[in-house]
Amino acid sequence: MVKFIDYYKVLQVDASAEPKIIEAAFRKLSSIYHPDINKDPSAEEKYKMITEAYFVLKDKEKRKKYDEIYKRFKTKATKPSKSSKKIVIPLVIVFSIIIIIFFSIFYFNYLNNKDYQVEQQDNNSSIAEQTNQSKQNEEEKIIIPSQFQLNQDLNIVIAGSGEDLLEPEVNSIIFTSYYNNRNETRSICLPVQTLMDIPGIGAELINRSVEIGGMDLLALTLEKGLGIDMQVDYYILMDISGVVDRLGGIKINLDQAYIINDYASGKTFSLEPGSNLLYGTEALNILKYFSGIERNVPLEDIIIQKKIIDSIIVKIVGEDDESFVNNLNLIKDMIDSDLNLEELLKLFSTFSKIGADKNIIYALEASSTELEGEGIVYLPDITNIAQKFSENNY
Repeated sequence: MVKFIDYYKVLQVDASAEPKIIEAAFRKLSSIYHPDINKDPSAEEKYKMITEAYFVLKDKEKRKKYDEIYKRFKTKATKPSKSSKKIVIPLVIVFSIIIIIFFSIFYFNYLNNKDYQVEQQDNNSSIAEQTNQSKQNEEEKIIIPSQFQLNQDLNIVIAGSGEDLLEPEVNSIIFTSYYNNRNETRSICLPVQTLMDIPGIGAELINRSVEIGGMDLLALTLEKGLGIDMQVDYYILMDISGVVDRLGGIKINLDQAYIINDYASGKTFSLEPGSNLLYGTEALNILKYFSGIERNVPLEDIIIQKKIIDSIIVKIVGEDDESFVNNLNLIKDMIDSDLNLEELLKLFSTFSKIGADKNIIYALEASSTELEGEGIVYLPDITNIAQKFSENNY
């Protein structure tokens, strides 16, 4: 079981502590456990954890994301134990018996008033249905912005998964920076089995960060693990199979043929050079095939994952504004994002219009090794990433 690290406990402060308290705690503990001062063999590890905690909690945005994860773990920790459940179950049984006796006493009166109750129930159901329909219509309403165009730089993580967005099986992770003044995107595709230091957890595979603390924790992991001074502003998590099927399929263009594994059936299917029409299961299998889990697939081919995501975005945008809004309405329940629908409209519209020469895609440079029980694991080489994403690199 993965152990969550409480950064507030590490710094010996309350979760509501102000920044100056956190800084003071860091300075105090550093003066005690810094390896140059404390020669105890365990001091270096303690100092490393103190530094990691301060790295996250001193930054307003990083702390905000960490607090969301912190609340989830605190909520899990306060759930009733199995022993308490054993006490609750007999109480429920006794309560149920009392209800049955009570129901029996008034059963005769119920039968006499049955017709009246049925009529009232029908009326109430009709009212509830109308109310729910009205709420649904309000929820589905998308405010159309005056222009479908981003007007700011941003960094976003886009991940693809299966249909369960609450406990997702992540098959693709792409970090993308958008440069507004050049209308350009630069993306790096990461194998899901990449080993990074997950804040609060330690060295772990990056796809596990989503399982442990959601997309917020993945964002924190990439901010620290990619070695670039960039904050992840937003995230998008997609049910790839569901989205592609709702849209009626997508098309991708390839330079060569591939034989792709269908991981559910154990069979394979072919992709041809040129245009390929894909439906949900095929798109999901392609993401998984190029996620770094296959020994015989070159890591540089992982950029095909970005082609899948780009094709989905183009299909969402459609041919006109009306189809754009309709498509987004169709799939919005299959997307988890901290962008609202209006912001998604702007992002998808902008990304869909970026030409191939401005849509720069990198594969993570990494060495691979085998770990028992994990298969292929990638050790990232982040030496050149900062340069690739530098404003001056164009």
